[in-house]
Amino acid sequence: DCICIDVFDEKNLVPHELYSTSFLRTLSNQVLTANGVLVQNFHSGGKRRNLVIKNASKAVGEVFVDVCWVPTIDSKSTGGNLVMVASKVPMPQNGDGTVSLCSNAFAVQSKYDFSFDAVARVQSATRTTDLSGIL
Repeated sequence: DCICIDVFDEKNLVPHELYSTSFLRTLSNQVLTANGVLVQNFHSGGKRRNLVIKNASKAVGEVFVDVCWVPTIDSKSTGGNLVMVASKVPMPQNGDGTVSLCSNAFAVQSKYDFSFDAVARVQSATRTTDLSGIL
């Protein structure tokens, strides 16, 4: 299963309650199945937004086994969207240790006939809790 969270407050920030360790533990222990994933959208760019992302990365790293961050295609260094994917089990990886979501994206795109290129959107997925190369 998959839980998707795409919620922002009036300041365009993800509310702390939606990335606190207690909230994430509840999702992991009581809602998600053993192979379930959490997908959460964050806005990046600027000190406050980037601080939220760093705090969320720390919290999710305490709860989930594997985490990757995917900048959206139209994101720039000055801002955009950064999608977090957290899993209760290790995600597939390439030989160099990067996350390999492309085969899954291709299968899902083929099955549901998306009008966008799902594979292109996940090619930049980065397994990390160190966001210095992304933010």
